[in-house]
Amino acid sequence: LNTAPFAIQLSGIGTLAFSVTPSIAFGQVPVGASSTLAATVTNVSGGTLTNIQMAGGGLGGPEFANSQNCQGATLADGATCQVSYTFTPASLGVRNLTNNFTLNGEAQAVTLTGEGVNGLTASPSSLDFGSLGVGATSAPQVVTITNTSTFTISNIQMAGGGLGQPTDALSQSHRGPGPALAA
Repeated sequence: LNTAPFAIQLSGIGTLAFSVTPSIAFGQVPVGASSTLAATVTNVSGGTLTNIQMAGGGLGGPEFANSQNCQGATLADGATCQVSYTFTPASLGVRNLTNNFTLNGEAQAVTLTGEGVNGLTASPSSLDFGSLGVGATSAPQVVTITNTSTFTISNIQMAGGGLGQPTDALSQSHRGPGPALAA
């Protein structure tokens, strides 16, 4: 019997257990409206994963929010869970954010992009009251506000619109927290 020590060289390549949607593009979302999209988490480990642990994932801003159904889940190979993101722009402009989190210790990142846009139009864009004598009152003219987006826009508020002369008058059919305009 040979009692001399011997060595066996082993090698391997570690693989990730999860595949995650790398980015979500919300596109254009009217200011004050919300859009929700989901990143899909897929078990690609080749086996069943039980009691999945998710950590991190805080978004750090009021315009993006998230929820998920992965924590504590059991996923067979190829099965999925979701991390849902909601974008609610508070002002006009493009937003970019990377959401970093871990699944069973594996680092993951989902890049979020969206743009806050104006979803309302006013028509006509200008009014012509014609020539009026001093002290005369013109006929009222109507400006129609239209929701041009695919979202319901709620709590519409009117601001600005200052009139040039003390005799100018402005009325709105709705005052206070605004109504909702369906898409």
